[in-house]
Amino acid sequence: MGASDRRQRHREQIKADILSAAWVIAAAEGWQAVSMRRIAEAIEYTAPVIYEHFQNKDALLAELAAAGFLQLGEVLAQAIEGNHSPREKLLRASLAYWHFFVTRTDIYEVMFGFGAASRTSAVAQEAVDRAFTPVTDALRFIVSFSEDHRLYFREWWALLHGLAALKKAKTLPVETTGDGAIEYAIRRFIDGIGA
Repeated sequence: MGASDRRQRHREQIKADILSAAWVIAAAEGWQAVSMRRIAEAIEYTAPVIYEHFQNKDALLAELAAAGFLQLGEVLAQAIEGNHSPREKLLRASLAYWHFFVTRTDIYEVMFGFGAASRTSAVAQEAVDRAFTPVTDALRFIVSFSEDHRLYFREWWALLHGLAALKKAKTLPVETTGDGAIEYAIRRFIDGIGA
C-alpha cells in the first residue's frame, strides 16, 4: 500500500469519526448541542480538520440525514418483502415507518430537522427519493390509472410525519399514538384510496 492509499484511508477514518462523534453528542445532549468545535474536541482534532471534511454544520447534518434516509429505505424495503398485496405492502411499510420513528428518534430528528435547520441537499433529496420507492411502488398498483400516485404519497407521508411531529411535541394523548391507533389511522387511509 502506498502513501497515497494510507492518506486516503486516514482521511476516510477521520470523516467516519466526525460523523460518529456527532451521533454521540446528539444522543447525549440533542442536535442543538452538536457543533464543529464540540466534534473537534470529541475526536481530539482542531476545528479546521472538521472543516476539511464538511463546509459547515448544515453540510454535516445533511450527510447524517442522507444516511438516515438510506436506513429508512432499507427498513421499508424489508417490510414489504414477500408475496403481499399492494395494500398490505403499504400497511407494512407504514408500520415500519412508524416503528423507525419510535425506535430511532435521534435519526428521525436529523432527517427532518426537528429543532434545527432543514436538511435539504441534493444528496439528502436523492436518499429521500430512494427511501420511499417501496411506498410509491405500492401506491402505483393501488390507485387507478387516472389518479396520480404522487398525490396519495404526499397524503400518506403527511399522515405519518404529522403524527410523528405531534407525538414528538407531546401534543396528542398517548393512547392516540400507540401502535393500535396508528395502525387504525393507516388502515383508514389505505381503505380510502380508490374508494
